[in-house]
Amino acid sequence: MNKNELLELKSNLDINKIIMCFSGFFSQNIIEDLGDALKAYCNLEKVSNKSTNNIFSIFIEQTQNIRNYISKKNNPDEEVAKIILNSGITIIGNKDQKYFIYSGNLIEKKDVKELIQKLDKIKSMSNEEVRKYYKKELMKETTDTLDGAGLGLIDMARKATEPIEYTMIKKDLNFYYYTLKVIV
Repeated sequence: MNKNELLELKSNLDINKIIMCFSGFFSQNIIEDLGDALKAYCNLEKVSNKSTNNIFSIFIEQTQNIRNYISKKNNPDEEVAKIILNSGITIIGNKDQKYFIYSGNLIEKKDVKELIQKLDKIKSMSNEEVRKYYKKELMKETTDTLDGAGLGLIDMARKATEPIEYTMIKKDLNFYYYTLKVIV
């Protein structure tokens, strides 16, 4: 990347009202540091406590999902794990007085169908149905193959002010790039 490309990237971030962007390996320390920076930004911009808590909570859920995805696999292939771990990105922005928290990462083809089913079920619900579903799921212990990722998805939908959006983009024979956008 040359200096002109870096300037163009910065310009694109500004045009799209991106306040924070991170791409790469999400270690626990990086997630915590980004969370601290996010809280400081919200404090500086005088974002309401409720909105700050929702933005922060969704950011943490998304980044933890990226970080923990590979560790929930049984005997993950080391090379596959490395590819997935370095595929993550999170973007937080502010547009039209709403905040969007957007994340993306590679997932294995074999996990796509189950995740789509969970996301579509949540997307089909009204706000009230999402709240009831969250309480119901909170009461029972799950042993999903994605290890509780469903509860986090429900919680994000519960805190969102608009329906969650997602994409699954086929990358190759083994991987899809999964994106999730939540607006607060």
